[in-house]
Amino acid sequence: MMNSRKRNTGFSLIEVLIALVILSVGLLGLAGLQTSSLHANDGAYLRTQANVLAYNLFDRMRANISEAKGKAYDRLLTDPAPTNPPVCIPTADTPIPDCTPAQLVQWDMSQWLKQVAKLPDGKASVSTDTSGINTVVTVTLNWLQRGLEHNEDDSTAKLVVTTAF
Repeated sequence: MMNSRKRNTGFSLIEVLIALVILSVGLLGLAGLQTSSLHANDGAYLRTQANVLAYNLFDRMRANISEAKGKAYDRLLTDPAPTNPPVCIPTADTPIPDCTPAQLVQWDMSQWLKQVAKLPDGKASVSTDTSGINTVVTVTLNWLQRGLEHNEDDSTAKLVVTTAF
């Protein structure tokens, strides 16, 4: 009688190993979920940044409305960024320099495209339609989006934002 009691007390090595396997599988699943969540969060962050950039350009265009209606801000995805922005832009030494509207377009686009370039493989196009009562501006931003799953390739994400003024 005493011998059978000793055998039934405690865990066997097999039970411990099975518990460890189940725990390991659960932890691996949790790590995979965390990785997928980080990728999705990264994608949401980039989409938010692209949205902010689009509205930043709209504000720049509203501040220089005559040039915006003249389609001076229009560009294609393949157009290069302006290389030499004008020097008439405010600095600490010259807080209010005299700048023509055309020079302001060059400055705005060079500064804005520097921000667009911070998106992974970021590219932008701007299209202005003045045929109607209002001026309709469409900004298209493309960037490289990492695949969410391990077997997915990176793909190009696209955001198209339109406004009228």
